[in-house]
Amino acid sequence: MRGSFTVQLKRLAEDIANVAQSRIEPLKKEIEEAEQLQAKAQAELDMAKSAASQVATFEPEFGGEYQCPYCWIRRDVRAALKPIPSSETNVDRFRCVTCDAEIDLEV
Repeated sequence: MRGSFTVQLKRLAEDIANVAQSRIEPLKKEIEEAEQLQAKAQAELDMAKSAASQVATFEPEFGGEYQCPYCWIRRDVRAALKPIPSSETNVDRFRCVTCDAEIDLEV
């Protein structure tokens, strides 16, 4: 009978190992996704930390064109705002040539 228990325990250990090994690829994928999420969060944190200094150097107008505040604060990039049609008479609407943000400015 002992041999029977020994064999059963060995099979159970093999089954447990097989289940664990079947999780290798899904776990690798989870780790990769978590690392990507962490990198994205770190980039957003870095941007948030630098926002105060970025706003201090923001030039709303540069080279005769209005500049996108989103591109400057988020990516430290100068990007022109181009006028787009607006149905409102008290608002001028602009679109960023880089990030496509639409900005309404009261006239």
